[in-house]
Amino acid sequence: AGHGRSRMRNGLVVAQVAVAATLIVAAALTVRSVAATSSIPFGFDPEQRMLLSTALGNHGYAPEAGQVFVRDTLDRMRALPGVRAVSTMSNVPFLSGYYSEGFRRPSQDATAPSANMGINTVSPDFFAAMGIELMAGRAIDHTDVAGRIPSIVVSATTAETLWPDEHPVGQRLYGRLGQLLWEVVGVAEDTRV
Repeated sequence: AGHGRSRMRNGLVVAQVAVAATLIVAAALTVRSVAATSSIPFGFDPEQRMLLSTALGNHGYAPEAGQVFVRDTLDRMRALPGVRAVSTMSNVPFLSGYYSEGFRRPSQDATAPSANMGINTVSPDFFAAMGIELMAGRAIDHTDVAGRIPSIVVSATTAETLWPDEHPVGQRLYGRLGQLLWEVVGVAEDTRV
């Protein structure tokens, strides 16, 4: 009976060592992955940024009242000491998926498959608030209002893919059904969010 207990105890020790070794390897791989990820450039400056996220509709705000609340909150945040830029965005980096829209260039055949592009709706000062460099054109600003052709800032990779031999600013993108979606007003460095 003593010999059987000894073998069982030795078996448990071996199992514990195996589990501990597996956990150590998993922890080491996790640390290595985090370290590798932290060295990847995001394309925006994460330092000295603050994020506030809310779903006003979930708190009983009608769309118009929500817009007033956001505008007033942004104005109050801009007035705080040390604040350089404040903006809104529809998709939070690393936390939410991007809305994707199918589009085509005017020169593309309407029967050709459309490409897809991730869309992040932003307010003026977004690029300054995120520390994202513009490579050409301008950022979204207060002149981009309803009733005009919607403005878009595309990434450098998107610009190079769609207009390899042309200047992208001023180009237009159309939806799958031929409707005008956007006019390119700027090109920003690529981001990885």
